Amino acid sequence: MGLFIRLTSENAWEEEASLPSRIFFHWYGRIMGVTDKPLEMDDLPKVPEYLKSDQEHERFTEVWQNAQASWTFIAPIKNKKAGPKSKEAGKGTKVMQKGLLKVMIKAYWKPALMAACFKFIHDILSFVNPQVLKMFIRWISLCAESTSVQEGVLLALLLFIVSTLQTLLLHQYFWVGSNAGLKVKNSITSFLYKKSLNISSQARGMFTHGEIVNMMTVDAQKFQDIFTYIHMIWSGPMQIGLSLYFLWQELGPAIFPGIAVMILLIPANAMVGKKIGEIMRQLMQTKDKRMKTISELVTAIKTVKLYAWEVFFASWIDEIRQKELDQMWERAKVSVWMSLTWSVSPFFITVAAFATYVLQDPVNNILTPEKAFVSIMYFNLLRFPMQMFPMMLMQVIEARVSVTRLQNYFNLPELTDSEKTPGKAGTVKIENGSFTWKKSEGAMLKDISIDIKQGELVGVVGHIGSGKSSLISAMLNEMDHLSGAVSLSGTVAYVPQDAWLQNATLKDNIIFGKKLDDAFYKKCVFSASLRDDLEILQSGDQTEIGEKGINLSGGQKQRVSLARAAYADPDIVLFDDPLSAVDPHVGKEIFTNLIGRESMLKGKTRVLATHATQFLPMCDRVVLLSKGKILDVGKYEDIWARNPQFHAILKADASAAEKSAEEPTEKKSKASIKESKTNHDGKITEKEEAKTGTIDFSVLRKYLESFGMWQFIFAMIMNTVRYGFWLGENLWLADWSDSTARRETEIFDNESSDDLSIGVRLGVYGGFGIVQSVFVVIVALSFSLGGIRASRGIHDSVITSILRFPLSFYDKTPSGRIINRVGKDIDVVDAALIRTLEMWTHCFLRVMFGIFAIVSGSPWYLVFLPFFGLVYFKIQRVFVRTTRQLKRIESVSKSPIYNHFGESIHGASTIRAYRYKARFQSINFELIDQNNQANYYGSIIAYRWLAVRLEILSHLLVLTAALIFVWAKEHTTAGKVGFALSTALGMSQTLNWAVRQTSDLENHAVAVERLLEYTDKEWEGKDKILESWPDKGELKMENFSLRYRKNLPPALDDLSITIKGGEKIGICGRTGSGKSTFVLSLFRLVEAEEKSSFIIDGVDCRKIGLHDLRKKLTIIPQEATLFSATLRKNLDPFGEYSDAEIWRAIELSHLKSFTDTLAKGLDHEIAEGGGNLSAGQRQLVCLARALLRKTKFLILDEATASVDNETDQLVQSTIRKEFKDCTILAVAHRIDTIDDSDKILVMDKGKIAEFDSPSALKSIDGGIYSELFKASGHAAET
Repeated sequence: MGLFIRLTSENAWEEEASLPSRIFFHWYGRIMGVTDKPLEMDDLPKVPEYLKSDQEHERFTEVWQNAQASWTFIAPIKNKKAGPKSKEAGKGTKVMQKGLLKVMIKAYWKPALMAACFKFIHDILSFVNPQVLKMFIRWISLCAESTSVQEGVLLALLLFIVSTLQTLLLHQYFWVGSNAGLKVKNSITSFLYKKSLNISSQARGMFTHGEIVNMMTVDAQKFQDIFTYIHMIWSGPMQIGLSLYFLWQELGPAIFPGIAVMILLIPANAMVGKKIGEIMRQLMQTKDKRMKTISELVTAIKTVKLYAWEVFFASWIDEIRQKELDQMWERAKVSVWMSLTWSVSPFFITVAAFATYVLQDPVNNILTPEKAFVSIMYFNLLRFPMQMFPMMLMQVIEARVSVTRLQNYFNLPELTDSEKTPGKAGTVKIENGSFTWKKSEGAMLKDISIDIKQGELVGVVGHIGSGKSSLISAMLNEMDHLSGAVSLSGTVAYVPQDAWLQNATLKDNIIFGKKLDDAFYKKCVFSASLRDDLEILQSGDQTEIGEKGINLSGGQKQRVSLARAAYADPDIVLFDDPLSAVDPHVGKEIFTNLIGRESMLKGKTRVLATHATQFLPMCDRVVLLSKGKILDVGKYEDIWARNPQFHAILKADASAAEKSAEEPTEKKSKASIKESKTNHDGKITEKEEAKTGTIDFSVLRKYLESFGMWQFIFAMIMNTVRYGFWLGENLWLADWSDSTARRETEIFDNESSDDLSIGVRLGVYGGFGIVQSVFVVIVALSFSLGGIRASRGIHDSVITSILRFPLSFYDKTPSGRIINRVGKDIDVVDAALIRTLEMWTHCFLRVMFGIFAIVSGSPWYLVFLPFFGLVYFKIQRVFVRTTRQLKRIESVSKSPIYNHFGESIHGASTIRAYRYKARFQSINFELIDQNNQANYYGSIIAYRWLAVRLEILSHLLVLTAALIFVWAKEHTTAGKVGFALSTALGMSQTLNWAVRQTSDLENHAVAVERLLEYTDKEWEGKDKILESWPDKGELKMENFSLRYRKNLPPALDDLSITIKGGEKIGICGRTGSGKSTFVLSLFRLVEAEEKSSFIIDGVDCRKIGLHDLRKKLTIIPQEATLFSATLRKNLDPFGEYSDAEIWRAIELSHLKSFTDTLAKGLDHEIAEGGGNLSAGQRQLVCLARALLRKTKFLILDEATASVDNETDQLVQSTIRKEFKDCTILAVAHRIDTIDDSDKILVMDKGKIAEFDSPSALKSIDGGIYSELFKASGHAAET
């Protein structure tokens, strides 16, 4: 069956297929025929043009933009504003919004109408088969010699033809509907991406990254799922109406009690649906909260490990997860009613109708096989819409929740592009501008007026929190305007305070989508002082930069960002304190070569917000900010003279700065840039591999162990008993209907022909249904309980692993990949897998008992059964093998979408500044289309291909059974034939679902497989308990070496050093020299090599528990990370300290004046990533954390790089006083902050270059520290 060919993805095969091939989906067989190797993405054809995401996005966007807003009632959103036009301010209940549902209907009504046409014709044909079956049973009942065999054969063929037509129409309907669902999903995903790039600053705080990802993974998927069955909204009532009409023809007024049962169920279903809707809203909010927390954890995993906060995050996530599981259990309990409606209520409608029929006229109303089983078929036709209606109701309720969430997000205000003023490019102008991040908090910048001319270099200076970064953001139109106007002319480049880098090569990050100009590129690299770094990096500029620049130092990241700005060759460059991350002499190189008056950017308009005040005299003008207002603008000398109260932050050694600026720079810009030796060098991000072959049995075993093996066995036994009663119910009905024939033909003797009373017949028949209802409840709750237990176990294991993975795992694993696993894959385990497992058992048992029912009509069917079984098995194996692999490909192809999305969100301000939104949107389209390939061919078309073949085979099964009954009509009864054929006709869908559920079970098990992969990876070292250690703070290292990865050169090379307890050690060196690596090595984020020795107070720290080690060390990291929680929780996550202790820490960290302005004080909500605090304020919060922990070791890694000089001096004074008995290791670029240290450690290329007292090192002529000291503007002092 294998096609040993190389498939090509040049064209969409569907577009080249003939009409019959499209009707039978024959063209898809080329994919199913690949057996010589596991399928890969390259083997799939492209998606058809009509499914391309860019086209659908354009259509959706056009309709959305033309949509009219109207007043809409929505549920209140916790901690979120209703919107800019709320009628009931603060309540969030009635807002002016564009209706998402209306937009979707307007955009996709055509495919919906086409699907409706197919569905309508199919539904009409559904009522033909009962009539044909009625004639066939009547023909069997007559069973006379004169009966024409040809008539029986003709009726058997008619059953086959009608059923086949139904199949072809049904799956054209499913195909068109599923395509429409995929289009909607793609439109929502792409629109979410676009919206997230444009969302305003105020709106940004309403939805976290985790919540938006949840909308993309869960809510968007709901629309694809619901579009397949949405036509049941009108088709269901139509089928119910037609069923009742035909039942009236069979049973007359006896159907009214059945209708009464149906009417009674309507309000009950409505109440249950409303309750489920409430639970679903709460559940989705809890899911959002969990995803937000995990997203923050993954983003800030380095900080979590440094502070030993794994236990806190595990507890935090577990608390949210427990609430989520409780809500899932509540939904399961309420959904039991839906299960009863789905399974048992049609039976009770049947009982009510039959009871009324036979009791109202026992003499004339005889329940013959013809009447009983034709009625059963109509009741089964009634059963499907009644079963689907509550399911659709649940899906509609869930989709409505998703519509509301998405609609709220899509209607949030967006940023507007800055006005482009006519005239010469390179001017920046703000007139009477007042700006804010949140309108509820008032203006952050007030009465701002500034006019920057083309080619000017303007410095911006002020205290921490004065509004420097906000001013840059206002120029970029990133803040909300309260008044005034902003205009920029020409192109813009932006260097943010926290450098944003993509997960790409260093070269690609600099070029940033522009065409390569090699000479200009080298000039930019030189001007950003990156040449030496490229020599150090093993693969030069082909080194892959890990997510968020994880494998670069803070200074290196900032210099790549500077090189990018230079390579953009813009008219305007906005610098947000980029020099704080680099050491003084590198800062001067960058200023001289890239920013200053004679730099490569001379002639460009440059705005530099900075704390590096030594460069202010070299600016054309200086802007002095204080408390969000411009106090003064002018030449540096004039600003200095007019503002003596700000001398502390304006102080600059102008002579030293000018001297350094005038020093000739060694011309190395033409030096060759180190290139990668091989195509694989520099690659750190591991490709996400899709496994091949069958799902390993160990995956299923582990899932069932989490589910509860005995729980599963119990559920299976209960379900088997339930279907035993179902078989008994139908055999009892067959015997009942045959009893009339036995009396009339007198086949049996008098003893055996004594029939039971109607009361007994009805009582036993009804008893079968009542017992079934009990087992339905037991089975539903058993599966739900086991599924929730399995979800809990798997989720807990994955979260534990995520917390215990070494940092190297995060270096090579994009966060989008992790979010995909704990988001989409967990969602599959939570819901889809449980439903599929339960449905699979139902289908399996229904098929087994259905076969028994057919065989009961004629044992001759057993002769043909092996053939049908073999064909079914072969189709099933081919289908499952192919779709399983395509599901793996689809799961893998989702991660790049989430990764690109997360990367874009974090860099949205940079993308907007460079005006690259369209380019990033096109990348998003490409990633969605790649995912579409696996989704479309692995789900939509694969299921249609399978269903058409299986159902036609099932119809052949019915034809075979009917022909056997024609041949052996004298050896069977009409009752058994009616039961057998009505069951066989229903089994075409059941067999299809059985194979499909088998496939879905394996496909959903892929999610378990992917999650369990994370539980099998290597963890960090295990914990051991140590009491009262350390007590002195002495550190001793010998032959200490460390590599980030085995194939890389050592980041620390053979260090030997002894630091006495209580000493203050200043650590300096060129950016990338290993300073941060040295201090972080104490936390064992990366394990040292075997020969290395690392001892604190006599304890070998390589042999103790990581948690104990990290709890005994305190760090104020280079990248200050905060979480979306209260200020109190950010300072004291474990609740170990009193309010008085926390307030003292806040006061000592110089945050009290800021905290006093907060309405909620310590309970003030910090935005995700600390987005509502300045970089300097975030660092001061980290200082407050350190003051609370107060361990024997304090590590400062550029702890005050983002604060002004005056605040820096105050912080240094606090540290000296509060940590006087502690050992302090302080990494700093500002030499004056470490010059009073006991000793200075100078790092160079991962080695200890110098280690002595500051005075001794300054006396070394040409020494590294001596030169750094002079370069910092202290030459006169030496």
